[in-house]
Amino acid sequence: MIELQVINKILQTKDISPVISANIDKSYFGGYEKHFNFIKRHFDKYKNVPDRETFIKEFMDFEFISVNEGWDYLIDKLRENRIYTLAVPIIQEGANRFNVDSRQAVSHIISQLQPLMMNLGGSGIDIISQAQIRYDELEDRVNNPNRYFFSTGFKELDFIIGGLQRGEDLVVLFARTSNLKSYVAEKIAISVWEQGNNVGFFSPEMTPSSVGYRFDTLFKNFNNMGLMRGKDGIERGYKSYIESLSKYNNKFLVTTPSDFDRTPTVSRIGNWIKANNLQMVVIDGLSYMHDERGKRGDNTTTSLTNIAEDLMTLSVELKIPILAIVQANREAAGEDKTEAPTLETIRNSDGISHNASKVISIRFKDGVLEMSIQKNRNGTVGNKLLYSTNVNKGEFTYLPNPKSGLESDKAVEEDIKNQYADRDSVF
Repeated sequence: MIELQVINKILQTKDISPVISANIDKSYFGGYEKHFNFIKRHFDKYKNVPDRETFIKEFMDFEFISVNEGWDYLIDKLRENRIYTLAVPIIQEGANRFNVDSRQAVSHIISQLQPLMMNLGGSGIDIISQAQIRYDELEDRVNNPNRYFFSTGFKELDFIIGGLQRGEDLVVLFARTSNLKSYVAEKIAISVWEQGNNVGFFSPEMTPSSVGYRFDTLFKNFNNMGLMRGKDGIERGYKSYIESLSKYNNKFLVTTPSDFDRTPTVSRIGNWIKANNLQMVVIDGLSYMHDERGKRGDNTTTSLTNIAEDLMTLSVELKIPILAIVQANREAAGEDKTEAPTLETIRNSDGISHNASKVISIRFKDGVLEMSIQKNRNGTVGNKLLYSTNVNKGEFTYLPNPKSGLESDKAVEEDIKNQYADRDSVF
């Protein structure tokens, strides 16, 4: 029952503000009115949600369950349930009063249901009267940035885009074939994992073992060619390194299309995220996803646009960043091949970039990795970052260049050094 889920969510998160902000009262909690009233009275008097022990003293038979759904979903379902509860007697009354004249019955039912249906849209948030919420959030962001952002593992990139936002962040990496886009994505995923989070990696083209060997290279710089080919035997220290991984409690999960019956959809990915409590996910190939909203006759552009839109919705709902890999067109009319590809070259859909919060194009040539910021919803665009890259050892060395937007101001360089000096666990 949705009422039970919401009560448990409030107790679990010790936060009743989403319910209050949505103008939800006891009438929405059929069968659990006393439970909600107890929490609300406690909050009004003591300014906090009662803990589990306090609640048990009042309701010894209450069923405690774990709730992973986001507040937006829970509030929507609570409203839908309330509307349904109110609608049933209206329909029954219409049928009983006008059982001879069906047109009168339908007209009466519709007139009574219309006011109820208006409530399905939600009440929204008054950003004027509830402005204090923004201040409190900003203060928390300043004092506890690790609650809101993950480092990408590239300090210069973090400085420009602000890192990965825990929610409402669909980041698209795109490049032509064989230009390290999956390699960079895994490097970023490892950085998030190193910060103590559970990470998921959907890999349509590589086996879990291949992703694992690349992990070893990017994490601890083991020779990737030696690991993949096995020609150099077991590298010195590799066995003790493998054994040392057991001390980490957070997961780095790799999944493939076969884990989703070869029909990976956003909903299935979402269930996988919730089941494993993942805090960040990489989709290593958006074109391998299936559009569950698709209709017969839809073209690839429509399907990819739908998938990108659904992934952004999933990011907002679960409050996690999602990193999606997209292929750039092999050839683009008039494109300068000495530069990273531009937004116009994203294969099959500009709807992907439209739904993304950040878009970064990648180019790798002669040992130099180029990242070009093509879209940055909350910051600058056009910045170019260069890194000397040893692919076989997983090593990146930043190369200053005039288009980075960093070296033009020496104060910025100093700011980066100071910003990261004592915050390695975050950025």
